[in-house]
Amino acid sequence: MMTLPGASKKGFCFITTAVCERQDKPDDCYELMTLRAYRDEYLMSTEDGRALVDEYYDIAPGIVQIINMQKDADEIYEELYKNCLAPCISCIEAGEEEQCRELYTRMVRGLQKKYLYS
Repeated sequence: MMTLPGASKKGFCFITTAVCERQDKPDDCYELMTLRAYRDEYLMSTEDGRALVDEYYDIAPGIVQIINMQKDADEIYEELYKNCLAPCISCIEAGEEEQCRELYTRMVRGLQKKYLYS
């Protein structure tokens, strides 16, 4: 069975997975492992964090599916990496978990508005 970029059932980091797959990074790359650990150890430790993760699981697959249909998908994913994922990882490394949460949430909300509600 072929899976679309970003449709990782193992990690459920749909957008990050799609970005990393476009960059030919493995499923156990530093970015994915860091953000999965952040999700599991930080976000899933609170009720609000779990609700945010659940909402993300509902909307992110649709966002990735629509981005994958864009002619400039590679550029979109590269911009997401540069403008959100790399800064989020830097926040995690610096112990600024809430800043990461704000950045990632802003990214998802922007993508949701652009690709799902346009």
